[in-house]
Amino acid sequence: MDGFAAAAGSILFSRISMLSSHYRSSLRPMRTISRHSTAIAQYAVWLALAEKGIGANLQHYNPLIDEDIRTEWNVTPSWKLRAHMNFGAILSPASEKAFMGDEKRFIVAKQS
Repeated sequence: MDGFAAAAGSILFSRISMLSSHYRSSLRPMRTISRHSTAIAQYAVWLALAEKGIGANLQHYNPLIDEDIRTEWNVTPSWKLRAHMNFGAILSPASEKAFMGDEKRFIVAKQS
């Protein structure tokens, strides 16, 4: 976490758990929906920052840092960290990244 000290700020993304206690029979699907929802939120925030010319990096290294996060920001133990996004000035452009071709990443099934 010391490596991100120069960031302008940090955003902590948590699981969505408010509904889980109300819908015990749907707990497993709610966990999946929670993971999907927080992933979409992470992406949307990253895009919004990028649109404004603000750099960001997204870390998923929990539970390794959960206790540090709780201590640093006084977060309740019931809160479940999903991701940690640091944002600020863009110090250097992102490096090139090799991608697997779409024909290997996606399966297109056609109904006959």
